[in-house]
Order: sequence, then C-alpha cells, then structure tokens
Amino acid sequence: AHSGQILISDDMCASWREGAAADPYDLLATSEGLLMTSFAGLSVSTDAGESFQPVEDAPSLALLAEAEDTVIGVDLDGTLWRSGPGLQWTPEGTTPGQIHALTLLPNGEVIVATESGLQRTSDLGQTWQPLIP
Repeated sequence: AHSGQILISDDMCASWREGAAADPYDLLATSEGLLMTSFAGLSVSTDAGESFQPVEDAPSLALLAEAEDTVIGVDLDGTLWRSGPGLQWTPEGTTPGQIHALTLLPNGEVIVATESGLQRTSDLGQTWQPLIP
C-alpha cells in the first residue's frame, strides 16, 4: 500500500497502478482472496485489490498468516483466531504479550515475534515456549 492506496502490478513489478483506497495493517493472499486487516476491520478482495468487501462476523484482526488453507489472525487484545475455508473464525488461544510478527507453519505450529524474542506454540496459543531456550 502507498499513501492510502493499494498498488497493483500485473507485470511482475515492472509497473504499478492504483487499486482500492485503503490503509491496511496487514495484507495476505489466500485461496479466498486478498485479505486486509485495517482500522475498519477484516475485508477481502476477490479482484486482486481493486476493491474490498467486509468479512461478515469477523473479529477485528491486526496480523494474519496462512499455511495449508488455514488462516490465523491476532486481534488487538492478543486473541489468536483460526479460520478455514469460508472465513469462519474461531478463537483459539492468546499470544504471549504484544506481538510484532506472526507465522503459521505447515505443521500447525505458530511462531510470533515479541519484545522478548521469538515464541512458538503447537496448541494454537494455549501454551508458549521460547523458540530458542
């Protein structure tokens, strides 16, 4: 995004054009479309960022990650959410404090970057361990 505008490239980044007006926290390309978290909530684009529509009944997420058709997100209160096909969200656990980055591995492990370092969970936020003890 650039200055409140999604930028789209159709030629492997040789040129850019403006898409939807948006101020995203995070963007994630998924099989459901391009997901965007923002102050307005979670929205999805099925036209490569030309426009976005709100995702009904979705939590207010800040960060997103995906692996193996599962999408996870974290809201501003630190709740870890999981979604499968259809973008139906389920609260799963909590994060270990404020996080700056979120990754979902194919084996289901979640890794987050916190002020104190990298943490991981294999039970969707029920318990956390330092990635490097």
